[in-house]
Amino acid sequence: MIHDKPLPKLELAISFATAMHAGQLDKGGQPYIFHPLRVMMAAATLGLDEDHQVLGVLHDVIEDTDTTYATVGRLFGTAIAEDVYALSRRFIKVDHTGLAVVPVQFVHVNHVPEKEPYFDFIDHLVARSRARRIKLLDMADNMNPSRYVPGLSGLEGRYKKARVRIANAILQDPTPHDFMLLAHVGALNSVRFHDGRTDYELNRGWFTEA
Repeated sequence: MIHDKPLPKLELAISFATAMHAGQLDKGGQPYIFHPLRVMMAAATLGLDEDHQVLGVLHDVIEDTDTTYATVGRLFGTAIAEDVYALSRRFIKVDHTGLAVVPVQFVHVNHVPEKEPYFDFIDHLVARSRARRIKLLDMADNMNPSRYVPGLSGLEGRYKKARVRIANAILQDPTPHDFMLLAHVGALNSVRFHDGRTDYELNRGWFTEA
């Protein structure tokens, strides 16, 4: 009897994300899957490991498709599922006591009507190192002039503020890959590694334009 071999994790993630985003278009009219693929390839270019690349291609599957936390966990493991969850804006419901966050693990996000405030979402993802790296790459791709629509729903100002919060969190305990990532997204003017030290120059304009 011939048994099919399981797909390698990254190949499975690409196949899964492509199927989940099938038929979706971005705001520029291009197939949506191109966006997570670019995020994944940026992670690879920066030398981030396979789990970062998997997260890059999966980062929107819970928020923007019918995929559940449980499905991501079953296919890719709990750690990846938690990171995808962190990269998905939680949904809230309004009751007489105010706003209550509905955990994605127990209620599918598409079944509740309102998303949490954007900067609450940013604040909860910065605690996860892998998620915050992918979010910076996500925003960099979203703001790429080749696909970004200037002024759309105030996204530009919001992204600039969010990326500064994330960059500041990363700089609290950066790895060499983090320095390369920050240089890639424009937060650093220069970075140099020598004699076990890292010298870098912040791009002050990047941090203050928000």
